[in-house]
Amino acid sequence: MENSSQVTRVYRLKWWGWAFPLICLAVGSYSTVGLMTGRLHPGRRFGMFSAVSVLVGGVLFTVAASTTTLILTGDAIELRNFFERKRLTLSEIRGRREIINATRLILSDSWKLEPKDSKARPIYIGNSFNLDEVFYAWMDQIPDLDEDDVSDPCA
Repeated sequence: MENSSQVTRVYRLKWWGWAFPLICLAVGSYSTVGLMTGRLHPGRRFGMFSAVSVLVGGVLFTVAASTTTLILTGDAIELRNFFERKRLTLSEIRGRREIINATRLILSDSWKLEPKDSKARPIYIGNSFNLDEVFYAWMDQIPDLDEDDVSDPCA
């Protein structure tokens, strides 16, 4: 891969990364309006609290989904959304690990980038982005810590 820090790739969420936030937004809106207009069991505080909670959650999830991007340059990776921004340069990355779920099955295209500095926060990259061959080539230059663990079990 060419090591040019001017080359920038921006990856956005796949369609299903938007599905849950939009469903929450729709259900929350419908329930809140229904309760306020009396169409859905008016006067129940718990119902109104629940509807407003789902609505607010839907708004927050939608804002997060609409602003979530994975930005790749020749020498750095950045994950950002409305609430946070994490950036690591290649020289700051110790290595990568595949993310394994509770049933010990490997989730495809999910990684944890571990920084060299133990105080820095890792970057988690889920399989919810529309990734391409440029991304995979970039990831191949990062040491595979899972492979290192297997080859050196005493480490």
